[in-house]
Amino acid sequence: MAGCALMQPLVAQQSQSEEVDSAQYRVLERLRRLARPPGYDSVLYVLDSLQLAEAAEGRRSGAAAGMDSIASGLVGLAGYNLTEYQGGTADFRARERILVLAAPENGRARVISEGMQFEADTSITFNESTGRLSGTGNATFTPPDGDPVDSPSMVYDLSEERGSALDAQTSYSQQGAEWFVRGDMPFAAQDSSFMSHARFTSCEIEEPHYHFETDEIKIVGGNVLVARGVRLYFADVPVLWLPFIAQSLSSGRSSGLLTPRFSVNDIIRSSRGYRRRISNLGFYW
Repeated sequence: MAGCALMQPLVAQQSQSEEVDSAQYRVLERLRRLARPPGYDSVLYVLDSLQLAEAAEGRRSGAAAGMDSIASGLVGLAGYNLTEYQGGTADFRARERILVLAAPENGRARVISEGMQFEADTSITFNESTGRLSGTGNATFTPPDGDPVDSPSMVYDLSEERGSALDAQTSYSQQGAEWFVRGDMPFAAQDSSFMSHARFTSCEIEEPHYHFETDEIKIVGGNVLVARGVRLYFADVPVLWLPFIAQSLSSGRSSGLLTPRFSVNDIIRSSRGYRRRISNLGFYW
């Protein structure tokens, strides 16, 4: 009798597991049928059992951690673009079609779509009606091909693939030097970016030994930096004005500015007869 009593729960568990598996199979089968192109011959359609098994275990390529089998199956279907929303909590307002992702403790909220990543350390708001992402707190935008942009206030339009940011910071590598650029970015897209009230330098410290200030900067394709109304500063002392400069940011041999070299003694005048000296200041072809 005891053996019979133990067998009944075991049989019940097996039947429940079979029902769940068969339900997932039916959902995936239905989604695959909907994904077929018009006029597809169902007789020639053969279901790949290996792909189903991988999807059920969340092993399909591109599947995010924590996906269930249905979500994993959607990743592998043709015509679907994967967008990941990561956060500590999520609040979806159905009437306004607005999603608010709050960052987890000691973490960041993230939206990842087609190689682009948008993240913030406080929250991210996605307006589905307008296709716009806005970050609260320190936000970072990383394009598919390019350098990340950091900003305390950032908005990005997913549909138009462009955005804007206040007090944005980014960097570009050129000929072994790293150029750090900071300023308001009213317009940024994959092919070009505009900045205003900006400064740029190759000095890595927070208070750079030298920097250029400019009213307007245009960065074309991450390859060329063009600025107008440029002032060169050593510390906080203006020493040179230029109507414009064009600086190559691409790799390989090209024309551009040489990185100035000087020391603290060249900035601070130690005596009345002391002459400041700066080396490596110029333009090369």
